Amino acid sequence: MSKIILIGMPGAGKSTIANALQDVLDDPKTMVNYTRMDQVIKGICGDVSNITEYYRNRIQHDTLSIIENICSSREFIGEEFIIDTGGGIVMSEDCRQLLRTMTDTFIVWVKCDLKYVRDPRTMSINIKSKRKLADIRYPFYHSLCNYAVINNRAPTKTPEKIAEDIYNNYNEWKRDPATYFYKDKRR
Repeated sequence: MSKIILIGMPGAGKSTIANALQDVLDDPKTMVNYTRMDQVIKGICGDVSNITEYYRNRIQHDTLSIIENICSSREFIGEEFIIDTGGGIVMSEDCRQLLRTMTDTFIVWVKCDLKYVRDPRTMSINIKSKRKLADIRYPFYHSLCNYAVINNRAPTKTPEKIAEDIYNNYNEWKRDPATYFYKDKRR
């Protein structure tokens, strides 16, 4: 039973990797439910790049509700799912608390050097501002994840290879979540 949530900065490659991961997890006997949070958010408030503070609060609340519903609704209990979150999910204490309680879910931080970030919402932000945002979010991503992958768009690290890496670590974690510890978490 695959329950995987991807977290990380906007433009780090979460959606691309989630699509590749869905292919890796796809089994004719089971359906992997894939939720792309930025599409849900666009449905809530239209153009994501024009979100006001009012909508930011509403989105954090709605993100929390959507994740709670996915994880607790009858049709998803016992089902496989991948959730590709928005980068700001970690900014809400309620969302962080929910992620901490999801002990049956493998949380993957998709890390990306800021110079490789490809997201129209952050392209206009200078590297200094991106670094400031990363300095705030990285400790949250690190504390919440079970595993982290680097996606610096190297030719040898295709989304498919990253997805396979996530899947292999997910299977190792699944055997014994209490003792699974990837090497970066020891720092």
